[in-house]
Amino acid sequence: MEDFVELNELNEANEVNEINEANEANEANEANEANEVNEVNEVNEINEANEANEANEANEANEVNEVNEINEVNEVNEVKIYSQNDLEISCKNGNLEDLILILESKPELDLDSGFEIACEHNHIEIVKSLVEYFLEIVEESDEMLNNALNIACSYGMAEIVDFLIEKGATDWNYGFLGASEIQNINLIKLMIENADKNDVKLDWDGGLTWVCGNNIELTRLMIKEAKERGVTLDFNDALDFSIQDNNLEIVRLLIEHGADDWDQGFAAACGEGNLNMIGFFIQRGAGQELDLNHGLYLACRYNHIDVIELMLELGAATTDGFNEGLKGACYGGNMLIVDLMIKKGATDWNLGLKNACLGGHIELINLMIEKGAYNWEELLIFLETQSSPEITKLYKSLINGSILQKTRIQIRKIISYL
Repeated sequence: MEDFVELNELNEANEVNEINEANEANEANEANEANEVNEVNEVNEINEANEANEANEANEANEVNEVNEINEVNEVNEVKIYSQNDLEISCKNGNLEDLILILESKPELDLDSGFEIACEHNHIEIVKSLVEYFLEIVEESDEMLNNALNIACSYGMAEIVDFLIEKGATDWNYGFLGASEIQNINLIKLMIENADKNDVKLDWDGGLTWVCGNNIELTRLMIKEAKERGVTLDFNDALDFSIQDNNLEIVRLLIEHGADDWDQGFAAACGEGNLNMIGFFIQRGAGQELDLNHGLYLACRYNHIDVIELMLELGAATTDGFNEGLKGACYGGNMLIVDLMIKKGATDWNLGLKNACLGGHIELINLMIEKGAYNWEELLIFLETQSSPEITKLYKSLINGSILQKTRIQIRKIISYL
């Protein structure tokens, strides 16, 4: 009986073990199957992620390609906008390739300035290209060609002058003045020759004025050529220029041929402070009544002490003369000369005030007011055109002082400007 019981227990134990083993096997199988499923899912997810990345990369590459293609098209279609500075640099440096690109863009630029710069730097091909371009775009090209002729003559560019004449430039007078300005005898003669052929009147006075400063030979030539054509020259303007350039030889030549404005010549010499020229006019003008007071004014204005002394010695030492000196010194702003004129006997403080205002000299404005000037209209005019802390301080000090007690209307005007 006991054996039977043990046998049953043993069977039962075996059955339990078998069941447990079966369960464990099932669980293991289920776990394996789950793992396999997970692995498959992971692989699928990885594959899907890879496919998505590849798709994104392809899309990004396509977008980059599209952008590049668009940029390339834009670069091809883009027209560069050139500036005035681009034009002037190409003309200055003689860069014909850059200039052609600029002109092909049909620019709205000041081509005249480019032409002048090219002339100044002697870039003949640049000049020719600009002229050819002008002729293409401008229906009425006469004015352009003649302006160019004047500029080319002003820079002495004979080859360009010939080129412009060939293209149709005909303003010989404009070219004549340009050539006279630089005293180029060959171009002057060329313009005279063409003017004669075409019965064109030249501005001989203007030409003479340009050459008479320091070129005696050209001055003689101009006088001779004008005389041969029956032209009566006005030598007085030329006289002024020759005095400014301190050329006594040309001054003598002009006077010999008819310059007779002694006051103008004398005044110019005083303004320049040229004692030799002043002495020449005094000597040649014996019997002429020279304006010594005006000479003193100019000498005081431009600070020529030796000329001041000479004018006083010659007869400007009068009250009117001293006041003219005060006027000039206040305009020029020289306090020492102002003091000298006051010590000599100048008393026209209003005249001094006016010219101190015109010259913009605050210290002298103050001095004239202290001396008794009362011409407040000059102060108001000056105030309208000036603006500085010094001027504001000056007028506020006047308002607060006793000088303007009787000029309340003027004070209100002054306050309105401050």
